[in-house]
Amino acid sequence: MVSVIVPVYYGRNYIKNIIGMVERNAKSADELVEIVFVNDSCEDTILDLCASSRLNLIVLDNARNRGIHYSRIRGIQHSHGEYILMLDQDDRISDDFLSSQLAKIKRADMVVANGYEEMGDGKRMLYRYAPMQWTVKHGIFYTVFGSRILSPGQCLIRRTSIPDIWFETIINNNGADDYLLWIYMLHKRNKIKINRNRLYIHRMYGKNASCDIDRMNRSLLEVVALAKENHALSLQAYRYIVGGVEGRESVFRKIADGIVKIGNVVNRGAG
Repeated sequence: MVSVIVPVYYGRNYIKNIIGMVERNAKSADELVEIVFVNDSCEDTILDLCASSRLNLIVLDNARNRGIHYSRIRGIQHSHGEYILMLDQDDRISDDFLSSQLAKIKRADMVVANGYEEMGDGKRMLYRYAPMQWTVKHGIFYTVFGSRILSPGQCLIRRTSIPDIWFETIINNNGADDYLLWIYMLHKRNKIKINRNRLYIHRMYGKNASCDIDRMNRSLLEVVALAKENHALSLQAYRYIVGGVEGRESVFRKIADGIVKIGNVVNRGAG
């Protein structure tokens, strides 16, 4: 079984689309699939919209706004699947996402799909060339270039491979809980596979929290401090990441930033 975890924050207008999208995937993959909706906006009910003849649907209501990390954890804890897919409410996946990801994962702990980042002025492919996607498997690139996985929605994760430590401390600042998960998984030397198929679209406009740079930086600082305290991140790596948030310049950082900018230009507009 696959469990799809979807935190919802004032997202009634997304519910039917998510259900339809996952129903098509369940049919294509011929797999048992459940969706766990975690409603993080207590004044805005979603239960009346949650119905499906093909999927098992679970709806959890947070007593108050708790943020995406808490909601993802709560959803996983109430799920039943061998594999976990964490989607944002406005994410989109292709109808063959699950069948393609399940075929690729085999004995690995996680498989990372290719896809697109959609912005107000167009979209860009996440990894236009294979070496770009190869970086998702190696921790050094997460230190130098930031998270190499744009969103958990790209990933199908084996439930038993999610480190216990990720469940134990809820971050206060929304945005980088997935970066913390990748750091912990890489520290555990989890096996990551790559799926070059373009199966996923992440929206980067509107009310998406990923667009709030100050908020993301606060979340990033909190996350790397936690990772250092839990011995999943070296002091040197911690200082380098914090230096980037604080705008400290160095020749090496200028080179790294230049590589990222070139990569973005190469990927932008790729079909």
